[in-house]
Amino acid sequence: MNRTAWVAWTCFRVGCIYHAFTEHVYCLVLGLGPSMEPALSSGDVMLATRVHSRTKLKVGDVVCAKDLHDSSRIMIKRIAGTSGDIMEKRKGDPGMDEVGRDSVVVPPGHVWLLGDNESMSRDSRDLGCFPLGMVMAVSCATFCGIP
Repeated sequence: MNRTAWVAWTCFRVGCIYHAFTEHVYCLVLGLGPSMEPALSSGDVMLATRVHSRTKLKVGDVVCAKDLHDSSRIMIKRIAGTSGDIMEKRKGDPGMDEVGRDSVVVPPGHVWLLGDNESMSRDSRDLGCFPLGMVMAVSCATFCGIP
């Protein structure tokens, strides 16, 4: 095998390994916007492990999930409730009682996702429960990013 063919074959193999690694093991996610401040600021980078059928998600985990209305958009949120938990919507939502509260029971196979910065976050209080299939990855490390 000549040098050009060897370089091409090596690049192809490295590309396949990189693709498999980022699609099935880990991914890097750039935090944009103030919804997760102070835990994750805009410009911070999060290393996340991909979610598989055996992944145990729990309350408090920071996750990457597809937006319910635009699946090409990725949201970074914290799990606030899992199957069977009773969660409260935000004041002013349709269906509120006279006190301004409305309870939602998280159905099986769903999670309730919230941003840490409530006033700046579009989350389950606005969108409802997220199916587990929309949760893509769980945070394992955060790095300070671009100021």
